[in-house]
Amino acid sequence: MALGVAAACDLTPPIDRLTFGSLNCATNLGFMHTARPLAHVRAEHVLASRLAGLSGPVDEVTADTGGLDLIRQEANLGVELGFKGTI
Repeated sequence: MALGVAAACDLTPPIDRLTFGSLNCATNLGFMHTARPLAHVRAEHVLASRLAGLSGPVDEVTADTGGLDLIRQEANLGVELGFKGTI
């Protein structure tokens, strides 16, 4: 996972955009699936997309669908970070 994020800057077409799998990321890198530890990796996806000349990345799925407030909060954070969509 970490090497994939680091190498994303070297991508060229036919790749159009990156997607971010937060559950896989947290598991692979060994941290909690919460906004704070994921923020850096999410920002790296946006940066890598820009550096590679790709369209803005698609953000993570919201794992907890128990309330619309949380879904809105996570979607808004994605927009703030530069994501252009969400799963």
